Amino acid sequence: MKQDKSIERYASATRSHFRFWHTLAIRWSDIDSMGHVNNATYFTYFEAARIEFFRQHYPASFSLEGRQGPVVASAGCNYRRELRYPAQIAIGLAVSRIGRRSFGFDYGIFLGESDMLFADGNSVSVWADLDAGGAIPLPAELRNTLERYLTPATTTR
Repeated sequence: MKQDKSIERYASATRSHFRFWHTLAIRWSDIDSMGHVNNATYFTYFEAARIEFFRQHYPASFSLEGRQGPVVASAGCNYRRELRYPAQIAIGLAVSRIGRRSFGFDYGIFLGESDMLFADGNSVSVWADLDAGGAIPLPAELRNTLERYLTPATTTR
């Protein structure tokens, strides 16, 4: 059986892999009937880190005047350990790749300040013209921002 390469890559992910951090408290509403964070909620945590990254480093992505912005094309998650309420989590984000019209993010979820990885994942987003409904080249300023958070070549896909 062929093993998913992303599983191998992330199994050893450490806090040092990630360049940007966002913390939040697990909410009671994040818990499912089994008493742990629901699997779909991990994607919401990834989204929270992604939105905070853009809010801090490229706020133009929230302006609908230019009608351009990031659109998630794919996303994945590897669940390592159960997260339970109550807890503070730290979501790490790193840029895994930069293309002409797209970019990739890596994510890692850690409990508080610990080095214990609870989940990791990735997403690929395209920069889109929201009116035309298609991908367009990344703006130069965004590309420069993404390059500052790019992971070392030894850990990129």
